[in-house]
Amino acid sequence: MNQIKLVLKNKKIFIKNENEESDLLDFFNLKINSNSKNSIQEQICFSLSKLFPFMPQYDSEISIDQSSNEFNNSFNKFSQSETKIEEIVLYPGTFNPLHKGHYECVSQLKNKNVLIIPDKNPWKENEFKDPLKEIINIVNAFENTSASIYPSFKVLSGGNPTISWIKKVKVKRKFLLIGDDSFLNFHKWKQYQDILQELYGLYVIPREGHKVKIEQQVANFKKINSTLEINLMAHHKFENLSSSKIRNISK
Repeated sequence: MNQIKLVLKNKKIFIKNENEESDLLDFFNLKINSNSKNSIQEQICFSLSKLFPFMPQYDSEISIDQSSNEFNNSFNKFSQSETKIEEIVLYPGTFNPLHKGHYECVSQLKNKNVLIIPDKNPWKENEFKDPLKEIINIVNAFENTSASIYPSFKVLSGGNPTISWIKKVKVKRKFLLIGDDSFLNFHKWKQYQDILQELYGLYVIPREGHKVKIEQQVANFKKINSTLEINLMAHHKFENLSSSKIRNISK
């Protein structure tokens, strides 16, 4: 797997393949604003997010050097599509740490347009000392899958509830990929009914929920959105893994 990293030189962003002694390639026309309140890492993540036409921060003025398209295609596979994206699976989470369960979920949806959306845990300040490195690690981990990575939410300040951005995603059919623990507690999400009305469907990852409780929650959701598609994903050997459990063990 080619490991790719971003580096900063002369106030411009470049990419480099770590396995080659090649010259740095200019990624896109962005000058770092030294007077900005945002860190360089934050500015890079925000700028990368402007390359997704259907996401809130899209900026058509951002241009990409053609020699750097390999990196663009590795984190934004939608750039390879010649047609408008009509359906998308949104996969939000902290991904801290990334584990095989995350990869398995994407593998089960290999024929879908999956957008991984790394986000901060709102209850943990300064969770990431190097958020850009975390984004690049996720990009490299999913390089050979159909998934793309949306980076800016990792460096947002303050809360970022799903309802604050999901209505701004300009795709006709929006699905949300969540664990069954989140599915059973979905009614605790901010304006969860509005989120359900906005969605075309859900993909639910088996983890620790009980069948009867899940069936009851499906019935509850159908009362809010009768056309909502709810897809229970296949069981797999990594389903008991969770980032929070791994963090607690490592403490």
